[in-house]
Amino acid sequence: MKPVQTSLVGLWVLGLAVVLLGQGKTETVSPDSLFQIQSVTPFWYAAVECKGSYDQHANAFQTLYTEAGKQNIPPGIPFGIYYNSPGAVQEAELQWEVGFALSDSVGVQGALVLKKWPYTTIATVFFKRVFGDTTMSQLYQKLFAWVKEKGYVPCGPAMEKFLAPPSPNEKGELVLQTQIVIPVQALKK
Repeated sequence: MKPVQTSLVGLWVLGLAVVLLGQGKTETVSPDSLFQIQSVTPFWYAAVECKGSYDQHANAFQTLYTEAGKQNIPPGIPFGIYYNSPGAVQEAELQWEVGFALSDSVGVQGALVLKKWPYTTIATVFFKRVFGDTTMSQLYQKLFAWVKEKGYVPCGPAMEKFLAPPSPNEKGELVLQTQIVIPVQALKK
């Protein structure tokens, strides 16, 4: 991996580690944040599979980027995929992964797993937040209610795309720009 790419990867990992391990308040949802139904193209991605506490995010992203670097796989926008939630299962039973999209199906090794995102219709919202309080779960509840109201049902795991490196707000708290993605399908009538 080139030195500039290594530095950028290091900044991403450091920033994510600080945000994901830190505590803080979440900013209120901007009135500009709108829920949307969108069509997307299925894609391949490299992932690190995880089980248990979300406190492992920093280590999981470190593994993802280290392994990708060793295998000369250029990193993309990082995301987490969450197969269940803390409200539904015990922390030790949480199943999730971190990854990034690939331009094509490529061979991966070691801790990386090649997977395909097969979903073509999603409900989504963009959100700026400081990691740590309950606003995120409230936003998920509102998104799920909106999905139902629009005549859809969730049909796959939640994804959170981390769109930019964390940046400090006016209080010095690191803010993460996130896109929440929920695969959906139309209710059958």
